[in-house]
Amino acid sequence: MGQARPARTREIGITGPALVAELDLHLLEAHSLGRSTQFTELAKFPGSTRDIAMFVPATLPNGELNQFFSSLTEPLLESFQVFDVFVASAKSTEELARKSIAYSLTYRDESRTLQATEIDEAHGRVLDALKNALPVEVR
Repeated sequence: MGQARPARTREIGITGPALVAELDLHLLEAHSLGRSTQFTELAKFPGSTRDIAMFVPATLPNGELNQFFSSLTEPLLESFQVFDVFVASAKSTEELARKSIAYSLTYRDESRTLQATEIDEAHGRVLDALKNALPVEVR
């Protein structure tokens, strides 16, 4: 890898500095250790996000919430991601016993743009399942 000589870049019509690199694809393939690379097509239709903020027991691992969202069979739920965890400096033992956690959920259909009512209904089903499965208090 290096910077191409200015005379060469002018020859091929590049007006500024250019970096070049030579890659040995056979060597890269040998180091991939048999892993195959999977690519997915970009979504054609927009997704829509809804957030869930909740209080959970301080002893409930975030992994258990992730496992819950991963196991959902809601067809419109495409992905989820935790974006906030807050544990307050407690003024009471009740506050010590719980933490606040928030997730962002993305809903999408691969064949069309979803209506807001469809997203709200799917989100409602996720909230109901969450409340029935885990000791959470949705805020």
